[in-house]
This record gives sequence, structure tokens and C-alpha cells, in this order.
Amino acid sequence: MDIQAQWAVVIDSGAEQAVQLLPNGQLALPSSDGRMVLVDAATGQLQWAGGLPSRIGSLDILELDNATMLASYTQTGIDVWDLADPNAPAAHHVELNHQTSTPLTLGDGALFALGSQTAQFLVGRELVLVDIPVPAVPAGVREQKAIAVDHTGWLEIDQTNTPTHAALAGLPEGARIEDARVLGPDLLAARWQTPEGSVLTAHALPDGAVIGQVPVRGSGQPPLASPSGVAWVWDDVLITAADVTSLEQYTEEGTSAFRAEVVTDTEVWGHAGQGPARLPLDTRQLQLDDPDAQLPVATLDNSLAFIVATKLEDTILHALAMQSPSPAPSDNGGDS
Repeated sequence: MDIQAQWAVVIDSGAEQAVQLLPNGQLALPSSDGRMVLVDAATGQLQWAGGLPSRIGSLDILELDNATMLASYTQTGIDVWDLADPNAPAAHHVELNHQTSTPLTLGDGALFALGSQTAQFLVGRELVLVDIPVPAVPAGVREQKAIAVDHTGWLEIDQTNTPTHAALAGLPEGARIEDARVLGPDLLAARWQTPEGSVLTAHALPDGAVIGQVPVRGSGQPPLASPSGVAWVWDDVLITAADVTSLEQYTEEGTSAFRAEVVTDTEVWGHAGQGPARLPLDTRQLQLDDPDAQLPVATLDNSLAFIVATKLEDTILHALAMQSPSPAPSDNGGDS
């Protein structure tokens, strides 16, 4: 990467995890002067500013009542800003019925799993409460319906709390559902317990066709997603609409397997052993980086990488040009 920043901005101290690249090419970040701002990721130009909530969760762009909104999903509810106002006041907060939840945020909005087989999701500007039938697990939201998965298929639950069941193809024999996620409007992933161990499957929606399956250990961590929803990593498995690939195969001699930490629209960034590395989505050849290199929080069109660094008392987001050629690919654990 180029050591000369294309642009840089001071952000709120300790707010690295809150910097998020949105599908529309904007970067959302908490500014040093206490605002929630959106900047053009390519130029750093300020495009919108709003009041900063006490906590920033997973961010999303929503269309509510014919208005474009910025939403932040947290364990306690949703903060919503109207993007039509260039200097929006404090966000409107929509509180959950329970004190805490597990927000599942990779579908069409967020499904808040409340425990005790119940969940809430946003319809218009109100949260709707639905039941998740036993033994199903909540998976997300698709087309304004809650999605759940049981031992034989998937369920759509509408705002009247009416479930509709459909089959999933290619399930492992003797499988019992452990966890599931709607990854996009046409993609569902599920982890199953089988007599031989855990297995992750991916399915096309709405027909339920199986895309692939991979044995996994089950990390308990939520999936990582690319900004535009073209790739995901869950339980050390790379998932796209076309295939599923275990990251365990990308192992350097004498080191642990590649572990993903950031997923962009063009590559997966992480560490192979103690060293930073990236896996381009097109070539699937692991690229090893300088041991002292820092992973980006996001990248834009394979041209800019966004790095957060501290200088004196300031926390600064830098946009650095990504240079070619790339480092030489590893042999993915093969003979040299």
C-alpha cells in the first residue's frame, strides 16, 4: 500500500470497530467532534452528519415510509436517522420488548432474537413480535418476514405470526439444527449437528437448493460479511452464492490455518499464523503480507484500503492507495 494517504480524518478515540463501509460507497464513522457522519469513501468528502448515539451497532441503509434512513442495530433496539436532513438531530430510538437480544443483521433488515423462542423485526417504524416454533432457530429477515430453520427446512413468519414451511435440499443425514443465518435475499446458511460432528450448509432461496456443505467446528462467532453482500465467512468457511470453501485448506507449514477478520467485496483479510494475509475472491490464492503490516478495516474497489492508526492523542482513519503487483501467492500448504 502507498504510505501517502489519499485522504485522512480524525475519528472518535477507540472507535475503530464503528467504522463501516456501506453498500452505497459511503463510509460511516463517529467523528472526533461527537457526530455520526457519512463520507464519500473515495474522496473523504463529508456528505451527512447526525447525532451520535451512546452505542453504534451494525449499520444499514433502510427505506422507511419512502424515506432513506441510516439504521444502527444494537442488542437493545434500533437507532434511525433520516438521511434527507444533512444535519440530523439525535437518532430516533426504537426500543425492544426485552432488555437485550441477539440482532441477526445480514438479511433484509434485522431480526432480534429475544430467547424463549421469540423474535422481533421492523415493519414500517414498529417492531413486530413473532414466535419461533420449536425446534427452529431464528435466522434473519427476508422480504419483511422473519426466517427460521428447523430440522427439515426453513420457515417464513409474517407479521401476523403465521409460519409457512418449505424444504431445504441436501441436508446431512441425521442432522439437527444448531444455528442459521439469512446472508442475503437469495442465500441461507445453516450449521447442523450430525453423528459425525457439525456441518455447515448453504442454500439458495426460495427453492432451498443446496450450494454446498463443509464440516466445521462451530466457533460461536457471527458471520463476517462484505459490504455489498457478495461474500461471507462463517465458522472459517467462505460462502458465496456459487460455492462454499473451508479456509482450513489455506495453511502454511508450521503455522495455523488462515483466519478471516475482514471481508470485502474483492478479498478476505486475516492472519495465517502470526502473519497478515489476504485471499482474493477471484483467484482463491492466499497472499502473504509483511509481518508488520496492519489489516484494513475495509477496502474500496480494490483501490483504497482504510487503516486506523493513533498519532499522539488522535485516532485517525487513513485512506491508502492499494498498489500492484500483489505479494507472491503462497502454495496453500503444498510442496515448494
